[in-house]
Amino acid sequence: MLARLYGLGRLHPVLRMVLLWLVASGAVGIGMAALAGQRHFAAELSSGADLNVVETLLGDGSSPRTAWPGWLAAVFFGLALLRLWRGRPEPPAGRPPGGHWTAADIRSALRREYAAVRTAIVVLAVVALVDGARAAVYGVAAASGDAVARSSVLPTAVEAMGLVAAAVMLTLWGLVFARLLERWGAL
Repeated sequence: MLARLYGLGRLHPVLRMVLLWLVASGAVGIGMAALAGQRHFAAELSSGADLNVVETLLGDGSSPRTAWPGWLAAVFFGLALLRLWRGRPEPPAGRPPGGHWTAADIRSALRREYAAVRTAIVVLAVVALVDGARAAVYGVAAASGDAVARSSVLPTAVEAMGLVAAAVMLTLWGLVFARLLERWGAL
């Protein structure tokens, strides 16, 4: 069920592992590039260079102003999960063709909603994986004495945990939603 949710259901298990290793390796590479970028822009900031907003954010690294969005998303996805789990089914989002819903219209709209959520789940999971790998890179660098990594390793870890929590909540929502769609005959 989880492989289907992530769009990997039709892949051979060996290909799934290869894809996972490639994505994880890419995430570690991005984490290393992020640390190198932060070192560069932190040096620019300390030399008094006039940087734009993005460069300043990169130079400052993770902080409370970058850590909260993942946690907020996790709370909202958790509330949506509770509502889906406990509540009655709701009609799909959007307006029905012809002004009224038929059973076929409802099933079709629910399948479209499920496809959109699956895309969001994959995107959020990749972002969480990249940020988690970045936190691991920062942790290793901080342990080996890197001052830039040490200064932002804790906020980076908090930020990554928030994104992972959001990805887990949205994945659980997707699993519950898929079970409901199967029960209703829409999948």
